[in-house]
Parts: sequence; structure tokens; C-alpha cells
Amino acid sequence: MTGKTHASCGCMIGMYFAKDYGVSLESVVILSAAVTGAVVPDICHTKSYIGRRLPIVSFIFSVIFGHRSFTHSLLFLLLNFMILDIIGVPTVFIVSYTVGILSHLILDMMTKTGVSLFYPLKKRMSLSIYFKTGGIVDYLLFFVFIGMSYYILM
Repeated sequence: MTGKTHASCGCMIGMYFAKDYGVSLESVVILSAAVTGAVVPDICHTKSYIGRRLPIVSFIFSVIFGHRSFTHSLLFLLLNFMILDIIGVPTVFIVSYTVGILSHLILDMMTKTGVSLFYPLKKRMSLSIYFKTGGIVDYLLFFVFIGMSYYILM
């Protein structure tokens, strides 16, 4: 999936969690947390949206783990959750962020390559539904997620 599709899914998730806060700082942070969570697993890919913005960090993750391994795993999701909880981030932000990560994993499981969901085990997991990254379904999902975000706001 493209970064736009991941971000739009994160936006939809953030809107869902933020809808009860109205227009406030909290709602903006919740939305930002979900979008960030939705793109952060691609830190291991130097050409990704987040990889281009954090090139040194992305290069390190890419060299150590490769693409769609550790950062595309339940272990990565759990570690993110635990670290944010330990440093005292409010639960609603943690949940929004980690559900954003989970959305990324699910979307990438809809590609032939799949993800190393149970890293450090090497076996890649994918759903029986395959879409080409950057293909028509990818772009269709982008518009569906944007539309759902708008619907949630209503």
C-alpha cells in the first residue's frame, strides 16, 4: 500500500477516536497519533513517506531489519504500546497510535509480499486478498478511507 493509503486509513481511525472531543487540541493529537501510527511501520523503507523525512533512522532500520519484518510485526506494535504507556502517554493517544500501526499491518497483509507478523519468525503472513501497491484498489481504498473520515465527522 502507498503512504497516502496508510495515512488516510490512519486519518479515518483518528477521526473515529477524536469525534467525541470536538475541535480541540486533544482531537488534533488523537488524529495525528493515528496517522503517525499508520505510517511509522514503513520507517524500515528508505523511500517511504516517513523514511524520506527521517533518512538516518530509516537507513538504520532498513540495514538492521529489512522491509516488512520487525516494524511490521505484533512485537513492534506491542513495544510501541508499552513504551508509550511507561512514559505516561494518555491511553486514548496510545490506542489511537497503536490502532494506526495495526491498520498498516492489515493493509500490508493485503499484498502478495505480506508481513512478518510474528517476527522474529521469518514466515510472512498475508490475507487471501491481494492488491498491488499503487494499483487501482490501493487508490480506491485511499478514497474510501477519506470518505469514511468525512462520514465520521458528520
